Amino acid sequence: MQIKSSTLLFGMMVILLSVGGSLIANSYLNKPKIAFVRSQDIIYKYEGTVEAMTKFNNQKQQWQANVDTLKYDFQRAVNWYNQEYPALSVAQRQQREEGLSKQERQLQSYASAISDKIKQADEEMMQASLDQINVFVEEYSQKHGYDIILGTTLSGSVLYGSETLDITDQLLDALNKNYHGE
Repeated sequence: MQIKSSTLLFGMMVILLSVGGSLIANSYLNKPKIAFVRSQDIIYKYEGTVEAMTKFNNQKQQWQANVDTLKYDFQRAVNWYNQEYPALSVAQRQQREEGLSKQERQLQSYASAISDKIKQADEEMMQASLDQINVFVEEYSQKHGYDIILGTTLSGSVLYGSETLDITDQLLDALNKNYHGE
């Protein structure tokens, strides 16, 4: 009877080891391919973003120059009014002050509209770059067999990643080559 128990126990151990080994092998073979990228590098070193930001900054400078010109014109009108103030009648002063108030309101309204326009253009430019990057990352992931590509951020969504899992440079290189149609 003792021999049968030992044989049975040995058989059970072999079965458990086989099942356990199969599970371990299966989990190793089906292990997801995971990598991460430094999101800020991908976004700001992507040549599409660099080009878009250059165009945006040029347009922003042009808009700001228009605001600056209007501010200069208003300040010049105020200075002219202050110089002529002593020689103006009460009615002329009132008329000029109303004109200056109107000019100041128009300046503030225009500056506010330009500020809103700059903010909207910046958001649209960044969204367009992010859309391009996201489409490319999805294609890159599928082409290279990645199940998950995580993005690190300054707020710490990935607290640690082995250097071997960091594919930022490879992805950025491929993204920029794709941007130029290579």
